[in-house]
Amino acid sequence: MSVGGDEVEGAGIIIRRLSSREEFEEFGRVEMSVWGGQYPPPPELLRAIADNGGLVLGAFHGEKMIGILLSFTGFNGGRIYHYSHQAGVLAEYRDKGVGFMLKMTQRSEVIKMGLDLIIWTFNPLMARNAFFNVGKLGAIVRCYMRNYYGLMNDELNRGIPTDRVIAEWWINNKRVNGWRPIKVSDPLQYPQVIATVPVEGGPYRLPVHVIKPTSDPLMLEIPADLLSLRDALGESAVNAWINAYRDAFDFLLGENYHATDVVSSNGRVFYVFTRSDEDLGQSICNMAHGKEAARLDD
Repeated sequence: MSVGGDEVEGAGIIIRRLSSREEFEEFGRVEMSVWGGQYPPPPELLRAIADNGGLVLGAFHGEKMIGILLSFTGFNGGRIYHYSHQAGVLAEYRDKGVGFMLKMTQRSEVIKMGLDLIIWTFNPLMARNAFFNVGKLGAIVRCYMRNYYGLMNDELNRGIPTDRVIAEWWINNKRVNGWRPIKVSDPLQYPQVIATVPVEGGPYRLPVHVIKPTSDPLMLEIPADLLSLRDALGESAVNAWINAYRDAFDFLLGENYHATDVVSSNGRVFYVFTRSDEDLGQSICNMAHGKEAARLDD
């Protein structure tokens, strides 16, 4: 990946800032394709963000926009940071490193702004996002929010509460280069926070109950494919996982654990939670919401 001016290029893909109304309109079309929504962001809003401390990035393969990223500078609890609202890639271009290029371009631009933290929300039950955000980028998780966006009707969120976690990406931290406080090779050898059982006749697992071990590290299982589980078993299965995660995060964050990695074994996926003593500073969640940070109700 090479960097030059406002463009990043690699493997035939160019990442650059968007600047014209036509590009902002195309951004909206890509957004609707990625998330299945019906209401793209107004080009006027994208222009305002792009011209006032925000980033509106496009990933291009030739002349075709194949990925997007939208972020802006935020302020909360006395800290200035960059808030990453959206990052997505068209389905046919996923698993080709485009999302990683978008995020690394964002990191480079935010470092130029003099900031050291980028945050965003994601669904903690989506293993694909967990692997990317925590496992690959090196973000940490120590804030859980219940039904953060309210009920939504897009393809990814229909019918289920929008519980989210905040990814804290400390972009000058050694985590960005792959360092982790604890390396876990076999997650099944460590205590589990949620006991799960396999569903007869299928590849899925469902939570049974939440356990509250106090060793370090702890493993929190993630459904290997949440959308496939929803399609096969229905929304009740997803809600069972959501309820288990609410209880699990109440315990974990209340005991000062935070997610530091994502690992897999035999088709099962786990967050690694630790109480590592590295100095990460106060979480954005704590700054904004005080002692109730571990669990924000809708």
